[in-house]
Amino acid sequence: DILTIIFHLLETRTDVFALMLASRATYGSDGPRRLLQFPVTILDDRQLVSLCRFILQDVDHRAPYLRQLHISIPLKLRNRAEEYRTYEDDPDLRGAPLLVRVLGSVTRLEDLSIDWCEELLERDARLVSSIAAISTLRRLRISSFGLLSCELLSSVRSPLRELEVDCWMDDVCVPGGSREDIPLPYIL
Repeated sequence: DILTIIFHLLETRTDVFALMLASRATYGSDGPRRLLQFPVTILDDRQLVSLCRFILQDVDHRAPYLRQLHISIPLKLRNRAEEYRTYEDDPDLRGAPLLVRVLGSVTRLEDLSIDWCEELLERDARLVSSIAAISTLRRLRISSFGLLSCELLSSVRSPLRELEVDCWMDDVCVPGGSREDIPLPYIL
């Protein structure tokens, strides 16, 4: 009970993590739950794998406490389409299959933000149904839009209060023209 009180008095993720590392007793108690109550930002594949493995170690007691997740891993499009440059040498995302498992177990995720969303969904198409099946989302923000992102938005089951879609076009290749020549029929 004392450890629970101490964990709830800590106001930063760093302090919670430091206390968790102090002993096995603090690592196994309320530390993981308190750690996941802070907003989680993932900036690379290593962090994604680490977070997913951490949650999957005790998925029943950790996944429900993930409330805010921001994934911002710079990725490149892989599908061949005339209007996009493709990057065959872009490395695989090892955390994508793990993320599918984690998202299937979350029960209180309210805020999900994904930069390079279309590129992330390309890495593992099961992510579309995993994200769409989350029923607790209140806020969804995605950047980079394509067919998979459109499929995701059309199948979301959550009663979203806020939806933000950023349709940036950084990798558009316009042979013999400029970006200003691109017709944009819809602006979201």
